[in-house]
Amino acid sequence: MGEKTRIIIRSALIIGIILIALVLYRRRPSASAEGIYLANGGVDCLILANENGRLTVRQISIKEPWANFNFDKSKMTVVQTDNQLWLQSRESADPGLWARIKGNWIGELWDDNDCVVLFNASRVAGDWDLADIGPKKQVRALAPAEFAVSVPQYLHRVDDPRIVEFFDLLYYQNKPREALALGDSIAAAHLGDDCIEIMLLNAALASGDTARFVRDAEKHKDLVQSKNKRVAFATTLALQQSFGFQMTAANRNASSLAEQLLDPSTDLTHFVQLYPKFLDCDAWVRPLKELKVPPIGMSGLIEIQTRARIAIQYATLLLLQGKTDDALRLALSVFRQGKLLQQSFSDIDKIIGSAICMIASRFLVEFALNACDSEADFMHFREAFDNTSTAHDFGLQMEVAGTPNEINRNRDSSNPGDHVAIMRTIIEHDLLDERFARIAASAGYHRLKTGGLPRQSDDFKLWPGGLAEDIYTSGSKLRILSNKQDLLIYSIGPDRIDQKAAIEYDPTNGTLSSGDLVLKIPHERERVYPKGGLHAATAADVRRQFPHGLPVDLFATTKRKQLSISSGSPVYIYSFGPDMDEPEIKTIDDDSNVIDLDSDDEKTAKKHVPMNDADGFPEVMYDPTNGSFSSGDLWIEIPAPDGK
Repeated sequence: MGEKTRIIIRSALIIGIILIALVLYRRRPSASAEGIYLANGGVDCLILANENGRLTVRQISIKEPWANFNFDKSKMTVVQTDNQLWLQSRESADPGLWARIKGNWIGELWDDNDCVVLFNASRVAGDWDLADIGPKKQVRALAPAEFAVSVPQYLHRVDDPRIVEFFDLLYYQNKPREALALGDSIAAAHLGDDCIEIMLLNAALASGDTARFVRDAEKHKDLVQSKNKRVAFATTLALQQSFGFQMTAANRNASSLAEQLLDPSTDLTHFVQLYPKFLDCDAWVRPLKELKVPPIGMSGLIEIQTRARIAIQYATLLLLQGKTDDALRLALSVFRQGKLLQQSFSDIDKIIGSAICMIASRFLVEFALNACDSEADFMHFREAFDNTSTAHDFGLQMEVAGTPNEINRNRDSSNPGDHVAIMRTIIEHDLLDERFARIAASAGYHRLKTGGLPRQSDDFKLWPGGLAEDIYTSGSKLRILSNKQDLLIYSIGPDRIDQKAAIEYDPTNGTLSSGDLVLKIPHERERVYPKGGLHAATAADVRRQFPHGLPVDLFATTKRKQLSISSGSPVYIYSFGPDMDEPEIKTIDDDSNVIDLDSDDEKTAKKHVPMNDADGFPEVMYDPTNGSFSSGDLWIEIPAPDGK
């Protein structure tokens, strides 16, 4: 064999060995996920250990308020494939988990348990990106080609054993100051690590060291631009909390004011005095113990909404007493409360804030059409409304936060009933009600100046720009129709179909149901509120002064039911109050014959009368110190005319 042949054979062997090595390299198992991880941008920790060849969770501090995932290390199974990491929450391990994952669908394997799916981070070696979280019925094993990063670096690897001690001090021993001191030494060894900086900020917040927390939040404010969404989110929360501390110290934090309003010792008189202080608030910042959104109990939010309805109902009673300035101020404070609540970090807060704004806006329509009697009244209304409509915006959106809910929303975005579409519709409905309040004031102003209602967009002159745009169209203004009774200003509504105001949108039929959103402006004023307050010796006196009826009772179970008038003397006008104990209703015709509402005679019904309200008198006055939904009515006594 010649030298040339030997060289060729040797070269071929070397190439073959290299090719085999490359194949083996490509087939090698991925690096083990065993290690210490900072999670949620640095506010939590996860430690994965290798026990007898099986990955287990050795320590965990992750709490996900956006999902019902049970992060309990004693009930978790961890499985790692080539590029995926699965955290399974269940009482016992599923021996078929690996095979089921390789089958690429796990949709029907578990009942109510949850699962987290992560992928190797492409940007930072050793980190893991969050792909999905939620009930396993909704979780699919994603192929790499399908995977779009939803939360980059959800788990950030920092193999420093002091991290374990830090979180033990912070969360398990409840020694945040000691954790903060240890964190300073950890940070010195990991300069430039964004998650470590957030870890320290979180400890400063938990320690109660407000001065340091405010200083460090300002120092690291540039982290809101971090590519790690959880770092950006935690930084934004930190800046919000820092601002909240300053606002609380200056008595300008609406969240602190809400706590006073919900305090069991706050009676109705104090409640009415406190509420207008929302006009002096600049933000709604809930106090946090950690830089992550906490679960928010619905009961507290429902109470906040109920208190807003109480304030608006009280404002209506003030109108009847001739206290128009006090009524407007109270209503605008409710509106301001809703605007500030909309700037909170929680989706539920935003929805409740929108609901509160809608309640206030509908009162403002009533006020503009029926309580403004002069040009000065309308100018004052415009100025006060504009001053109330602005609120501090932190720009904190859940899309930026990269929460697991956002992942689920992205996945379900084609579903017309998904969370995002519903929430957007609620907020849009609120914005439209706010515009309706301005339109009503413009229409009332035009009637004052000309004697008639507007006929075209340019006639709405109280605010520049004429008639507002319809938020459900692309640049088109709200539509105008007129009939014998009313001027109709309407939006085509969330179904984006023009029904000529013949079908009114009703959210109780479904947030995304059909119908137009309609503002009805009567050609003639429905009510004239006496400047000196209402005087009446009998219920008939009240009805003569309000031939179209009183304003709506917000706490009546019968839809659009008006405030009640007592029989006898003195006269009381009252709402059924938050317990909503409206008496059973009977319907009578003109001959006082009781009508069966299920019969064909329903069309002849003329009016509704309480069956078990024989005296026609309100209960005792509602008192919030007895509980938000306690018994009692909201009422005022109407003085008799002079000489009676």
